Amino acid sequence: MNLYDFGNNYIIEGKFDRILLRPVSSLFQVLFETFRIESFQEVATGIFCMVWAAHRLGIVWTPARLAMLLFFGICAGIIYISIFLMLSTVSFWFEDRIGVHPPVWNVIAFGRYPLSIYSPVVQFFLCWVVPFGLASFYPSVKLLGRAVTPEYAPLVPVVAVVFFTLALSLWNFGTRHYSSTGS
Repeated sequence: MNLYDFGNNYIIEGKFDRILLRPVSSLFQVLFETFRIESFQEVATGIFCMVWAAHRLGIVWTPARLAMLLFFGICAGIIYISIFLMLSTVSFWFEDRIGVHPPVWNVIAFGRYPLSIYSPVVQFFLCWVVPFGLASFYPSVKLLGRAVTPEYAPLVPVVAVVFFTLALSLWNFGTRHYSSTGS
């Protein structure tokens, strides 16, 4: 949520100046300045739903499958954080209370459905431009042991690294060129 409100809370209200004075990474501070305890409830609900669905589908959780789930979960988290970090960096140049996040939050819903139901243009967009579908659909197919063409699951960690590197580069560029809010 700190990235979602970055433009308003940190740039417009001037809290980013305080962040830059501390000897800790500015990105680390922004990501972890506030912690929402209610997020644990969302995680618990997600785990419960996965366990229930896996039981209903007859999925056997082997150590390899659990490792794959953890690996793809980390990659998906990196992809999501990277996308929202890139969107947050826009606030360094365009001061806006709302920012560009809301439309992209709506795109997340597209990644909740099988990509095969969409046109090739939408599939391309959800895999390579805003890769929410790549972070969710292809790992899910792989975990369920199903086949899909094309097989992009092996590219998920590559996309995670590329997007994180791009997001971190944009963040560093933005912080170097940040000119404060003034008074």
